Amino acid sequence: MTDLLDLLDVITAEPTAAPQAYTTATNWTPAQLDEAYEALCKRAEVEGTRCGIRFWSHMWATSFATRPTRGAHPMEVVSAHLGCECPRGNACQCVRALVYRAWCGDCAHWTAIRDDESAAVAELHDHCWPGWRDLPLGGTADRGPHWVQAGAPIITERAPRGTRAVAGYSPYGGYDLAAPDHS
Repeated sequence: MTDLLDLLDVITAEPTAAPQAYTTATNWTPAQLDEAYEALCKRAEVEGTRCGIRFWSHMWATSFATRPTRGAHPMEVVSAHLGCECPRGNACQCVRALVYRAWCGDCAHWTAIRDDESAAVAELHDHCWPGWRDLPLGGTADRGPHWVQAGAPIITERAPRGTRAVAGYSPYGGYDLAAPDHS
């Protein structure tokens, strides 16, 4: 009986206003996209179809590998899996990758859709933190008051294979980005 009651709750729940599928629209916040994704997950769980939901839903959701930054220009990254359901062995031409976009909560600004998470983060920094690419390496050099406020990014030297932008690793709570010649 509990399963039927759960299904009834899902069916009668208020529908979320956010899109229920992949969209290129920029009028949704990450929280709204997550709410829509979680509603779909709950429905799929009750219906017994949860397996592979991230893959077949194509919906935007907060990227599982990042966390939002705080302070000036709080940033979040969302991702969508654009894989297909083609059976193995067929010569499909579907996109088989994650795509990303980044959001600034202060500016309500979305980046373009990117196939690389760090590229989306760098694009958002170009919008929110103009001049960040000219910062000295590390976070301890004289940076000026703008570059030491909460949420400010840092640039670090990285090995060629370790260039992912990492949220919250700046001593100021912002992103730690790879030096431009290594990204």
